[in-house]
Amino acid sequence: MVFTKRPLRILIVDDDEADAYMVSEEIENHVVVVEHYMSCALNRLKKEHFDLIITDISLPDSFGLKNIDKLKSYAPVLVMSGIGNGKMTAAAKRHGALGFICKNNLKAINWFVDSKTEPGHAQ
Repeated sequence: MVFTKRPLRILIVDDDEADAYMVSEEIENHVVVVEHYMSCALNRLKKEHFDLIITDISLPDSFGLKNIDKLKSYAPVLVMSGIGNGKMTAAAKRHGALGFICKNNLKAINWFVDSKTEPGHAQ
């Protein structure tokens, strides 16, 4: 049996346009949509399906781990920030995130995305 990866629909929520662009450029072979505010992301999620959400921890209209709480019922969440440490990673995972990634290590984003498309992974 040949397994063919289907492109994922990924929502990036980041108020910094340059950062959102860098993240979207790093993700290969998937459909990427960007929103800059939590309120806009939630409105879009009510209308459209996404397989993965990548969100900044700090947004103009929402901040911190509550971002995970707002998003995780729609799709798995990967949290990113310009500043990160082990405590933040652990806290994000306790709140239900797939993980936490620093914006200065965007190459790791593809590892998370690829892990979502492996055979046997619940979609």
